[in-house]
Amino acid sequence: MAPGSVRTTLIGLAALLLPGAVRAGDCGADALASALSAASSAYTDADLDGFVASRDAARRALACADEPLSGALIAEVHQLEALDAYLPPRNLERAVQSFHAARTAWTAYTPSESLAPEGNLLREQWTIALEREDDLVPLYPPRGQRLYLDGKAGTVRAVNRPVVLQLVDDGAVTETVYLPPTALSPAWSIPGDDPADDPLPTTSPDDNRLVLPLAVSAAGAAAISGGLWALALSSRGDLYDDRGDPADVTLPERYRTSVEGNRTTINTVGYAAQATTIVAAGLGAGALITWRW
Repeated sequence: MAPGSVRTTLIGLAALLLPGAVRAGDCGADALASALSAASSAYTDADLDGFVASRDAARRALACADEPLSGALIAEVHQLEALDAYLPPRNLERAVQSFHAARTAWTAYTPSESLAPEGNLLREQWTIALEREDDLVPLYPPRGQRLYLDGKAGTVRAVNRPVVLQLVDDGAVTETVYLPPTALSPAWSIPGDDPADDPLPTTSPDDNRLVLPLAVSAAGAAAISGGLWALALSSRGDLYDDRGDPADVTLPERYRTSVEGNRTTINTVGYAAQATTIVAAGLGAGALITWRW
């Protein structure tokens, strides 16, 4: 399913699962901020019905948000879920996770005294959250699109706290979703069987552009090396067959001098043969190492 259709589906589910229909004015950062403020006020006033209504409005506004949300605003979303977790039936671990997420989304975040006064059990959950660290897993956005997690661009998701994920295509938000710690990542963020969705680089013709020159150079160096070895061995045989050993004192002086000169030349050719052999081997190894299947 395409990310755009996923967003449409999420809006439809929000309309079905949350009280009230989703209207144009219910979406966006302004609607979300208004609902979050109303929820905090209702919580402070111990107005449970008002809190629940504002909470549901905030969730609807978040589900259909079509603009990038700031980290500060998302921190208030996580605060809302921490307050909701503290209400009966109480889930203190969920409150800790939500406070952890709020602090990650906006490092300046601290719950107000009116919501979590000193000595209150909710305040203690905030203190516990300060010691938490993220347990991260990678996400893979569709090609050409960007991920924003809790208001910041990134490609890793914490799985030990909730996260607000937004998918952006050409500057437009195509999906906004609140992911609890236990929720699976979106299907499009997990590599599939389609090579086009594989996050790992694939081989292209350009990847092997150095193989042919290296292979040709290795073959040329090998041919030169073979020729030099043949010349060195042939000349060495001629040296002893035709002239004899220069150490043989029975040879005339002119022969001994000539043989010594020839031996120097032959040694030079032998050294050159060894050097070109090494070069050929190196070029051949380079071709093999450079080749990508």
